[in-house]
Amino acid sequence: MKSGERWPHEYHSRKPTDTGLPTSIVSGHTPPDRVKVGRKHLNQSRANEIRARLAVWKRTPESARPSLRVLARQIGTSHQLLCHYLRGWDTWQAKQYWHRAKEIRARVEAETRPWVIDELLKQADAYEQLSSA
Repeated sequence: MKSGERWPHEYHSRKPTDTGLPTSIVSGHTPPDRVKVGRKHLNQSRANEIRARLAVWKRTPESARPSLRVLARQIGTSHQLLCHYLRGWDTWQAKQYWHRAKEIRARVEAETRPWVIDELLKQADAYEQLSSA
């Protein structure tokens, strides 16, 4: 056997940290000096805050609203991210309407008063029409 070579049984006895990969990949633990990549948890995301500010911005007449770059500076984000949200605005809003209709229909299942059921079904139908538009 040449020097530096391992016996076959030595390959199976290696620990996960001996792989040469960063420990975060092997163990799922991120060392404090490494940046963790990937999607943020919902409670850490600023998406709802950003969308709320964009909704106000969209309702403001064009002549009175600031530019997207100014809004980005006010919010503390980039105008590219705001453009990304605006490009997907219709799809996101349709999903929100669909979820709202679904929630209302779930409330209908628990409701016993017929006049309330009728009103809730009208609301759900309206949200479903908005989601498919």
